[in-house]
Amino acid sequence: MRLCPVQGRGGVVKTVYNPQKVGYSIGMDKEKCAGIGKIVLNAADTTTYNIPHLHFILAKAEYGIEAINLEFGLVASGTTPPEAIQGLSAMLIEYIQRTIATFSYDKLIEVVTTDAMNAYWTEYHRIEFTLAKTKQDIGHVFEEALTRKIRRELMEKYGIRTKTQFAVVEDVKAA
Repeated sequence: MRLCPVQGRGGVVKTVYNPQKVGYSIGMDKEKCAGIGKIVLNAADTTTYNIPHLHFILAKAEYGIEAINLEFGLVASGTTPPEAIQGLSAMLIEYIQRTIATFSYDKLIEVVTTDAMNAYWTEYHRIEFTLAKTKQDIGHVFEEALTRKIRRELMEKYGIRTKTQFAVVEDVKAA
């Protein structure tokens, strides 16, 4: 299995989730929350599965910023948010690859279905819905950025400049 590589490395690395301790939830201090986001990892075409979008919260820490993954409870830190996020991305790739190689994909499902990160999920949802109230939620912002990238590539490749022309190209590809 191969996941897309991510540039950069994180700083101090720690894990807040212990799969041996099921049935507890880690607390989230709202005052330390500095942001939320998603990480998208693409598995190689040779795999038989996908990796769903992974979510994180950025939290202020004594030594900088922590990026806390909500599915697996992994934490990476850095002096800046991008450094912490890149460290978390690299850590997630390694964690997923090792888990599947050592156990199976089903082990990932087992880990994400615990309630250890409930307090973090609650805070993530609160922030996401607050952002959505002003049309700035992560899902739509991410989707719009992806759409802009696709349009730029179509413009460069086919010289398409209007939304109507994009629709026509999509219709031709579907036919």
